[in-house]
Amino acid sequence: MYNRDKHNYEVNDRHVLCVELEFNAKAYNQILRISNIEHFLSNYLSAKLNKMYDKLNHTKKYHRLKKAYGKIIEKQSKYEKESEEHEILEESRKEVSKKLENLIQDYGITFSNTLKIAQQYIIDNKKDIHSVFVRTTTENIWQGMENVLYENGKYLHFKSKMYDNPTICAKEITRGISLKLNKNNEICIRIGQQKNSKYAAINLKLKKINQMDYFLLDEITLLKKYLMNQKENDEKYKDIFDQTGIKQCTHRPCYVSIVIKNIRNKMRIYAHITIVGRACKKFDRYGNLRHQFKSDKIAADLG
Repeated sequence: MYNRDKHNYEVNDRHVLCVELEFNAKAYNQILRISNIEHFLSNYLSAKLNKMYDKLNHTKKYHRLKKAYGKIIEKQSKYEKESEEHEILEESRKEVSKKLENLIQDYGITFSNTLKIAQQYIIDNKKDIHSVFVRTTTENIWQGMENVLYENGKYLHFKSKMYDNPTICAKEITRGISLKLNKNNEICIRIGQQKNSKYAAINLKLKKINQMDYFLLDEITLLKKYLMNQKENDEKYKDIFDQTGIKQCTHRPCYVSIVIKNIRNKMRIYAHITIVGRACKKFDRYGNLRHQFKSDKIAADLG
């Protein structure tokens, strides 16, 4: 699992690399099965939380505290963070937020309770899915619920329609969805199952990359370079940081998301790999910088 203190030598920048995956019919059916379970789970959680919030929303105390909380944040935006006025308002904001949190907890609207509801749904309906995917789905729902509880949201509008195929995400590179090099030094993505599952783990490879796609080739080369000797690379980057104090662009993969898309009546599966550091610069086959306009660069890549 990612440890902020352990990786303090890395830069804060992140970028997402999108690569297409090869799959057979068996792997495709398994990925759709997991995505379908997430679809039903997200709808179930949003309906449950809306019912719980409806009871809370009928209380005068909640409306009074929420209004006071909003006014303090609005006043804080007018002052700088280092000013005395901002610090005084910060103390009053913490007092109001504690009262608001205690009231919300009394009605059982907490992340831990939402996660228990999600886990109970999986057990009751005998759904075969990894616990990491259940947690990430709950986190996505809870992120929207926080917007409703503390900000201007009225109700949780998180409805997944049939055949939407929600993204399968695991926010840990070692559990749920792992990314490693196989014996042939090829990047392999493995979607895991729970311990007592009747289904086998899904192994996916990257689709053959076009030799003219220099950007993707550069990104994959840097990713492979890190994965070949992870421990040695981490130690090397840490030593450089200790000596110079400059944070390093390690190109370490953080986590992987599996995205299912229907393009021109053909189902395609993509891996969105979140990587530490800035993306590689794009050059054409002649070595000239792409996306350049006059003396500046265009900060967008429209595909």
